[in-house]
Amino acid sequence: MYWPLRVASVILRPFIWLFNGSGVALLKILGVPASSHKHVHSLDEIALLLTQSKDGGLLEPEEHERLHQALELSEKTAKQIMIPRPRVASISNELSMEECYRRALVSPYTRLVVHGADVDDVLGCVNVKQVIQAWFSHGEKANLKDLITLAPIIPENLTLSRLITLLKAKHSHVAFVMDEHGSMIGLVTVGDILAELIEDIASDEVKKPEVVDVLEDGRIRLSGTYKLHRATKFLGEIRDSEAETINGLVVEILERVPTAGDVVELEAATITVERVEHHAATVVTVKRKGTAQNV
Repeated sequence: MYWPLRVASVILRPFIWLFNGSGVALLKILGVPASSHKHVHSLDEIALLLTQSKDGGLLEPEEHERLHQALELSEKTAKQIMIPRPRVASISNELSMEECYRRALVSPYTRLVVHGADVDDVLGCVNVKQVIQAWFSHGEKANLKDLITLAPIIPENLTLSRLITLLKAKHSHVAFVMDEHGSMIGLVTVGDILAELIEDIASDEVKKPEVVDVLEDGRIRLSGTYKLHRATKFLGEIRDSEAETINGLVVEILERVPTAGDVVELEAATITVERVEHHAATVVTVKRKGTAQNV
């Protein structure tokens, strides 16, 4: 098995155990007879059991918090953790081997997506090292198709717990995310899943992958791709929004493509767009209203 999958399997084992089936094992720990519960227990029911167990002294506060975080992870979807399509490096299967080699040589990524007539016609992935090695060994006689590794295509609403199970079953470390119209909207890797897990369940001593820059005047500079559910300590509580990122929130409020200098007023903070690339806010600054900045 590909080694990141083994790592993910070890980390996710307690979570998958918690998510799958009816939670019989959990019920046994909590002293509830499994035979008397034939139906599948919802996440809300398990969350209630966890709270009752903590209140009753069966679970330590730390154990309760960890299991509660696991439940929250189970509700996250592929769309929430995927690499969005504009940031996916891809090549056409019609390119010459020399051009594929040149693309691989300058690529900052370990793999490239291979597509057919258009980017929605995904064929699989190629490892950039294998492309380079094939070019040096065989030149134009090398066949790109021989280097393509197939990857599963998944719906955008597939949950994280089901995603890792699928990747294990398919012996794959990457999956393509499709929307309801059949368009490829991004890809997700085992590394993305591990990053999400580490971000949510690791201690505060673990560095976060998203850069937070505190300016001298107290404002916070963030990437436009900063996840909205993690930005509440900067922005305050965000209600009635379907956005996944700060850029998504800006677009949602402005109802148009943002431009540098745009200002978005929230109840607890002010967002100013500093930089826009490819029709998206890539850098923003945030100023809290009436309170000191805390990072």
